[in-house]
Amino acid sequence: MASMKSETGERPLDALLAGYATGSLSPTLSTLVECHLAINPANVNYVAALEALCGVVLTETPGKPLTNRDEKLAAIFAMDAIEDKPRARPISDPVLPAPLT
Repeated sequence: MASMKSETGERPLDALLAGYATGSLSPTLSTLVECHLAINPANVNYVAALEALCGVVLTETPGKPLTNRDEKLAAIFAMDAIEDKPRARPISDPVLPAPLT
């Protein structure tokens, strides 16, 4: 099976993996990528390298002053706390990838 590449030689999957590494994907697409990585772990190291690169960029990017700090903090603390409900231990499924169980 030939890999899908654009005219510039890029794979559409690379954009999804990069979006996953930066945390910019929707929850649905993140689950899709997690399933892909569970089924085909060949890209796990690639994603780990992208995540490390994001961390380097984040630490080397100069900060900016925060405006309306007190108002923003008040809005954050006014939000309902997210409940950390213990999840039932998933039953191992030989067909479904781990993110879907």
